[in-house]
Amino acid sequence: AAVLGFGARAQKEMGAFSDIALSRMLERDTGDLSTAMQTLSEQIASCSFGMHAKGFFRKMFGGAAELDEVRKRFERAEPKISACANEMTDRRVALMRDSALLERLYARNEELYRELCSLIVVGEEAIRQAKARGEQAHIVSRLERRVEDIRVTQLASTQLAAQIRMVQASGETACEKLRTAVEVTIPLWKSQMA
Repeated sequence: AAVLGFGARAQKEMGAFSDIALSRMLERDTGDLSTAMQTLSEQIASCSFGMHAKGFFRKMFGGAAELDEVRKRFERAEPKISACANEMTDRRVALMRDSALLERLYARNEELYRELCSLIVVGEEAIRQAKARGEQAHIVSRLERRVEDIRVTQLASTQLAAQIRMVQASGETACEKLRTAVEVTIPLWKSQMA
């Protein structure tokens, strides 16, 4: 019974922890982000000078009529762009919150990994001592299987750490794109329209 219980708590906790981390990773929705970026791009493009101009001279020299058209397109697009900016800001805050949660999950995974490493060392020593005492082969074999199971759990922990970091990096990239859109692209566009 002691052999079967060896490392069971850490493995059970690792299983529950993996479920939590996996559900957080699967919850991430980038669809809203791409829709907001696409809407922003379309609205900015709809106000571009020369976009709707026809004919060589009109494209080259524009005129008062084109400026009036651009002003009207700007007035129609500006509320949509402000809504996109608000949505992007909210999404960026959510991404930063997710990143902080993932950092805590990573730290907990690291604690579990270290605990599993300790269990492996203790298990290997127990196997060595059991062999030295001449324990029955089936007891030694069961202990070896438990240590191997703990090694598999340790490998899962290593893989989970890599996945957490990958999701964090993806979130940080998305967060940076949102920051650029809200703090650089939109103000630049507004200053060009002024």
